[in-house]
Amino acid sequence: PKRTRSLGGLRPDARAQELDAAIVVAQPQRVLGRHVILVDDVLTSGATLGACARALTQAGAAQVDVVVLARAAPLA
Repeated sequence: PKRTRSLGGLRPDARAQELDAAIVVAQPQRVLGRHVILVDDVLTSGATLGACARALTQAGAAQVDVVVLARAAPLA
């Protein structure tokens, strides 16, 4: 994994680029073949949830679903 800077103020494409290879599953055997649900309070660009879902899928999760409580207005 790599360290990342704050995502605040970054455009969606920059957020996704910043998170590239930053999130890994430390114990892949715990998600192998399982259905994982990610819960987030506010969805902004989706970059963090997307990176988490990709890491879980690459680690062998059978299915990854996302639940969010609120959606932030898109950046102009």
